[in-house]
This record gives sequence, structure tokens and C-alpha cells, in this order.
Amino acid sequence: MLMPPLYTYLGLLLFLIFSLQTPSCSAANDTLAAAQVLAVGDKLVSRNGKFALGFYKPALPAGSESKYGSITSPGWYLAIWFNKIPVCTTVWVANRERPITDREIKLTRLKFSQDGSSLAVIISHATESIVWSTLIANRTTQAKNSMNTSAILLDSGNLVIESLPDHVYLWQSFDDPTDLALPGAKFGWNKVTGLQRTGTSRKNLIDPGLGSYSVKLNSRGLEAQGSNCRLLQKYTVGLLE
Repeated sequence: MLMPPLYTYLGLLLFLIFSLQTPSCSAANDTLAAAQVLAVGDKLVSRNGKFALGFYKPALPAGSESKYGSITSPGWYLAIWFNKIPVCTTVWVANRERPITDREIKLTRLKFSQDGSSLAVIISHATESIVWSTLIANRTTQAKNSMNTSAILLDSGNLVIESLPDHVYLWQSFDDPTDLALPGAKFGWNKVTGLQRTGTSRKNLIDPGLGSYSVKLNSRGLEAQGSNCRLLQKYTVGLLE
């Protein structure tokens, strides 16, 4: 039986290591207030300048077209990337399975829900269409007063929805990992809340959609699986909670 190439397992291990019209957001700010929206061309930048959040369209690095062939991007994504390196390298992608088309992107905004408890990527045509929302993945305890909230891109690269004045995180991107985990991010199963943080590979170099491999940590250890849910490898490690 053929086994997946070595880089498949190396990639999985690297995941653990790195493991109403409203005003537009300022490009030099780390915070999106409940009354603001984020449009294409806008971005949040962490205070240390290391990370940025915004809408981006993946592209092949200059000069690599001959190596990878005619790979094209399926569309635009809300993502967090390293802000200080020349090649756009993402660390988190929101709408992995629902790319935004070129025609839609000018009508697309990241905005808060009316009660301020969640963020959503909205396309505004005659009616609003939700592309992605934190409500889908929100498993944290809701704050008593969720009206006074803001979204903050922390120095760690973690995007959080924070409720004030109690500073409760209603949601955080570290709880919804993509294909890698940054330092400081927890990974695996939270035995108290039942939250399972699972990493899933990308489809290819410029398509961040869900790929063929995933890795998760549970009470039995670290498990890597293929697209057919077949267990590829199992490691015995401790829980992270």
C-alpha cells in the first residue's frame, strides 16, 4: 500500500510548531469597533506591526509560474498574514470554502451583527448575503453584555471579539485554526468545553480551501487523517488543556 509522501507528515508537524452605512476602518488600527466595517483595501494591523487582517486574493510568487503551471486563485478571502515580509503568507483564513468573486469583492464588508456579539463577512446586493460568520464556530461563553464589543488583532496574530468592560473573549481565531498554529495558540481537545481545534491542510499553493489531510489531538493522542477519514498516523502525546 502506498504511503503519503514524507512532506505530508512534516507539514502536519509544522502545524503544531507554528501552531446601514457605517464608517470604514483605519488602515493603521488594530481594532474594529462595532460601528465600523472593513472593506477591501482596509486592514487591521497588530500593535507590534507583525500581523495584518484584511481581504486578499492569493497569487503565485513572482517567477514561479513556470514551476507550478497555470494555477489560478478561486477568489478573495478574509485572512490574517505576516505584515513584514514581501511575499503574502497567511496564518489564518476565514472563508476557506466560500471564496469571494471579483464581482462581489467591492460589495463585501466585514461587520458586526446588530447585537455586537459576532462578526460576519457580508455581500450587500439587494439583500445581504453571509459568506462567513463567527456564529458558526462560536463555542465560547457569551458575555452578559455583548453590545459593547470590538474586534482586536492581537500581537500574537490572534483575532478576538472582546466584550467590554469585562474583557471577555466571545470568539477568537485561535479556536478556529486553518493549516498552521502560531506560537501561543492552543491545539487539540478542550475536555471542559468540548471544543476540538483541528488543523486541515490547504488544497494547493494558492487555494486555501480544505485539503486532503487533517490533524487533531484527543485523549488517544495526535491523529493524522486523510480525506477518506483513514488514520494515517498516530502519535502518543499529552493533552494541551
